[in-house]
Amino acid sequence: MFSFKAWFFTFVLAMIPVATVAQETGEVADEALLTTAELENLVAPVALYPDTLLIQILVGATNPMEIIKADRLLAVNDGEDPEVVKAAVEAEEWDDSVEVLAVAFPEVVADMALHIEWTETMGDAMLAQSDAVMAAVQTMRSQAVNSGALISGDEQLVEVTDTEEVIIQPADPEVVYVPQYDPQVVYADNSNVVGDALTAGLIAFGTFTVIDAIFDDDDDW
Repeated sequence: MFSFKAWFFTFVLAMIPVATVAQETGEVADEALLTTAELENLVAPVALYPDTLLIQILVGATNPMEIIKADRLLAVNDGEDPEVVKAAVEAEEWDDSVEVLAVAFPEVVADMALHIEWTETMGDAMLAQSDAVMAAVQTMRSQAVNSGALISGDEQLVEVTDTEEVIIQPADPEVVYVPQYDPQVVYADNSNVVGDALTAGLIAFGTFTVIDAIFDDDDDW
């Protein structure tokens, strides 16, 4: 299953108005933009995903109707051979990001479709203020590093650059794991809360995708 919990989407969406793109002389009106705090709440459930998966989610969210259609196609083809599913997805000629998610991470598509309000809000934010979205991702990653939750392991490598950018990459470039975590814990600034949970591991890893089994050698991640 997708790593963030349904109740957290309810929590996030209660705090964040659905973004609308207002046009004034060809530019997005300031009142249509999400605040820094709203963006941080919005990205919190996915900010700790590896970069290769995160970017597919952020771009895929700009095509919410394709996400819905992909979820329906996957449901119809549930249990089919992966190559059959891949061919069916490719025949739709959706955005590349939606194709990647549908073929490689169907659980992600299912949750994005289930929580379509979050998906639409994320998509609107990416279209209107993508730099601010990525800044919010970095803020949340830094919080998780500081809390001790975001660390390198067998599944992922976490690097903090000289410019304090947090990069998350698969430990094995051919295998991408989907992390599972509770956003209200991993970003906590209460060291006691984090310390109590560390022994069990604040970030778990559920499903994974072997890239070579899904993409051709010339596909560009």
